[in-house]
Amino acid sequence: MILSAVDKITVALTTDAFNTHLLPTSFSTINKVSYVSTDKTIYTPFFTDYMLSANLFSVPGTYDGEISIYYDYVIADQFSLTGSQLQGALNVLVGDIVSCEDSLIWFNDAINELTSDLSIEEKVQIATVAGRLNYYIPPDCLSIVSLPMTFSTWADEITFDYDPGDSVLDLYYYRKPIMLKYISDTPVDIPVSAQYALVLYAAMRYKQADEEMAEAEIYRSEFEKKKDLMVDVVHSKVMPSSPRMVW
Repeated sequence: MILSAVDKITVALTTDAFNTHLLPTSFSTINKVSYVSTDKTIYTPFFTDYMLSANLFSVPGTYDGEISIYYDYVIADQFSLTGSQLQGALNVLVGDIVSCEDSLIWFNDAINELTSDLSIEEKVQIATVAGRLNYYIPPDCLSIVSLPMTFSTWADEITFDYDPGDSVLDLYYYRKPIMLKYISDTPVDIPVSAQYALVLYAAMRYKQADEEMAEAEIYRSEFEKKKDLMVDVVHSKVMPSSPRMVW
């Protein structure tokens, strides 16, 4: 599976030539381009006066100063990124060092957003004992899907309507998404193709905290696109690994 990440290149501009720069061969798409003049009097966070032919980036020779090119590139890797790798991509995107604490909060909020309309199905086995009716429900359970005996629930326990005897029963249930507890963790419930959405969501929250609402809205829009991509993956049932998700 192909995963996109982000990087940044800063290029000095001169007014006596048509400025060109060759982007890496792994380049995929331009994320954004910002411009600042030499005297720092002009700053354009979303610069658009450029041309792109394949991976050749060009700016007319009417500008001085420098531009920063934020671009997506392809990682030929089918494995999940860690929180640390996502944090590195976030730092590049916002041009700042975001703390691990803020990164974890925002990444986990993104996981909640991405899975808010999904039901993640899990299976456990309950070893029953003759004469015992009450058994604990898994702590990550949101709702029970199926169990091959009639039962009722109260608090965190299942109570069977009759003696299950000595047996092993399959319990299927919808569970809570798994959060990142440490920055070294991986977002296991998010398909690889949609994991960069965590970076976009965190960038949105960073910009909101800085009251840069126009840029925050752009990142929010890109996050929604990645979420739609994840929905398409779930609909097609092409998941990189278990658990199973149901729309």
